[in-house]
Amino acid sequence: MHTLFDGSNEIQDTTTVTLQSMQTIGNPRSQICFYLPKPPLFPTYTELNSTQNSNTWQQALIDLNGNHWRKILVLIAKISAPNLQWRNYRTQLFTVQREQVQFGATQLNPHAKWHIVCGIQAAKMLGVSSAHQPKQIVVKEQVILTPYLDYRQLPNVLVEQIRQIIHLK
Repeated sequence: MHTLFDGSNEIQDTTTVTLQSMQTIGNPRSQICFYLPKPPLFPTYTELNSTQNSNTWQQALIDLNGNHWRKILVLIAKISAPNLQWRNYRTQLFTVQREQVQFGATQLNPHAKWHIVCGIQAAKMLGVSSAHQPKQIVVKEQVILTPYLDYRQLPNVLVEQIRQIIHLK
């Protein structure tokens, strides 16, 4: 398993940072772990250093995968931010050791306090019951089943419900 960021703000093992090689983003000992079915294309080390729009890995990820990934990162920030200042928090995603994203996972991260399983496909891969209605969340102990990270499927009302669960318990 390769990890792009471990909380130190630096790329780990840059020789392995190639397109489609990543299985996780973030610190494996994060408090909050998001589970998505498929990884995006990841920028190579060279692409990270030559990103013209921004010097950030987030912008390079968005440039490679489209605006869909900007929306995913915004939703992760809205849920994970310790306060309502998610815009500022988004620039720190995966560097403050608070969250991790696993792609195609078949088991839950044993170190995470909260597991946010995004969409039916991710739930099936984890063997977690996904019998919930669209645009609803289901909470089973420390596992939160949500729709896929998309504004149409996961509106702000649901984001706020998730925030209340993970930040109040």
